[in-house]
Amino acid sequence: MPPQDGAPDKDTNLRSMQNMVYRREVS
Repeated sequence: MPPQDGAPDKDTNLRSMQNMVYRREVS
């Protein structure tokens, strides 16, 4: 998943981690 325009890698990684946790809780 490519980072959003102007979004730092740190923010992108953090968002990816949050999405993974969210998916785990939903599953």
